[in-house]
Amino acid sequence: MNGYPPTPRMTQHARDRCREMGVKAKRAKAVVRKAEINRPTMDSDGRKGRVQASWSGDPEICVIYEPAEPPIIVTVIWNTGKKTTRELYMASSS
Repeated sequence: MNGYPPTPRMTQHARDRCREMGVKAKRAKAVVRKAEINRPTMDSDGRKGRVQASWSGDPEICVIYEPAEPPIIVTVIWNTGKKTTRELYMASSS
């Protein structure tokens, strides 16, 4: 081990999304490696396990990945900057 986080792998879908969006795969991998915000997600069938990551160094995109070893990037999306329902609830209850 060299002390660095493992380089994420990408699914074909994630590679296709990067190509569609004009985003280099290297950017998506950097978001996972340097993520400052990691939000757990839930699949449509109720399974947990994937994570939505964002990083202030590249605020335009979010990356959905499976936290395996190494992480597996499932897809890349535009970061809308909208807060989640939980974030809005937590802010209103404080």
